[in-house]
Amino acid sequence: MAQSQPIAASSPAPDGPLIPTRVWAGVLAALVMLVAGLEVVLSSGVVWRMPLAQLLQNPGDRHTRAVWLIHRPPPPTTPELIVLGSSVAAAITELPRNETEQWLRTRLAVPELQLVSLTVSRGCYGEHLTLFQNAIEQGHRPKAVLLVSWPACLNDASEADAVEARRMPLTSTWLAEVESNGRTTPLTLWTSVLRSMAVPRYRYTINAWVRSRWRGVLRGRSPLAPIVFAGDRRVTAWEGPFENDRDRYQRLVALPSRMRSDGRGMRILDRLLAAVREHGATPVIVEAPWAPPAHDILRDVRDQYFNAMQAAAARHGGIYVDPNRQVQLRRELFNDLYHVNHEGARAYLPFAAGALRPVIASR
Repeated sequence: MAQSQPIAASSPAPDGPLIPTRVWAGVLAALVMLVAGLEVVLSSGVVWRMPLAQLLQNPGDRHTRAVWLIHRPPPPTTPELIVLGSSVAAAITELPRNETEQWLRTRLAVPELQLVSLTVSRGCYGEHLTLFQNAIEQGHRPKAVLLVSWPACLNDASEADAVEARRMPLTSTWLAEVESNGRTTPLTLWTSVLRSMAVPRYRYTINAWVRSRWRGVLRGRSPLAPIVFAGDRRVTAWEGPFENDRDRYQRLVALPSRMRSDGRGMRILDRLLAAVREHGATPVIVEAPWAPPAHDILRDVRDQYFNAMQAAAARHGGIYVDPNRQVQLRRELFNDLYHVNHEGARAYLPFAAGALRPVIASR
């Protein structure tokens, strides 16, 4: 009987064709040429002359705009007012066509005053501290810092945890992409801006700049064409019950049970105010306007909150004012439960100017 012969084990066949080394080398060479070409184009000034201020001051892209403004400080002799706060602050202080800046110049009798709005979406005191520190490193020397406060920021435990653990808040990860010594080249700045714009920031939105460019390409426009942004959406008055603004209403209802006037949020606020004072500026805290339901929902914690904020400002030589104790804005002056519309901003700005006037006039 013939004996069976052992069958030699064969090596497994590859899943697909191997990519030759020369292909990888070609890809690498192409990338190097692309980066070099980009540097040449940007350094030539052709793209650099685009209206970057218009592109980066889009209200839907506050973090990127903050990076831009921080790295473009005003002349040393120009009196500067830095505004810190979340989108509720932006709703008050960012009227179209620099109207807020012109209005404050007139009311404060400082014709050359420059307003630098470093407001960010959904930011609280840890984020504001990061923005302020980066602005100081880049040469900003404000006479005063206007901080628009909101009760929920005392409860922002996640941000407070991040700061206390020495983890950088969101904006710092983008600011770190730009050289801190201010000697930025077109390539380093554009790399920072483009990288930040490509990152999905929140669950609901991706950067408005990228979306606008993509829509333009789909419509046959050049991706380098200037973007004409739509006007600020906060021009309408809220219609219907405020309870229909469900997410914000639920957060507002939950606020009194979670408010801690001596917790981690307050410690971060203390660090922010101390930093402002350390660098020669006076902190002026103005409470954001409360919509009619907020006055009822926050009634039981209102005095506790007011006293805690007033004491925090006093500890650092600052001022805290709550115009909500003097006036209740009508519902027609709100765009939603948290944000005033333009008419509401114009009604509220005199209170901010009243708090700023003695500070600006005394310096």
